[in-house]
Amino acid sequence: MLNYRSRKISHRFYDEIVKVMLLLWPQKKPEPDTQCRV
Repeated sequence: MLNYRSRKISHRFYDEIVKVMLLLWPQKKPEPDTQCRV
């Protein structure tokens, strides 16, 4: 139960990070290393 709950929270946290990254991505110049990772 605790594990499921923590995974759910981390998933929401990850979604928030993705949203922020998508918002900030166009403003930043794409770096080769970062592009390769994504």
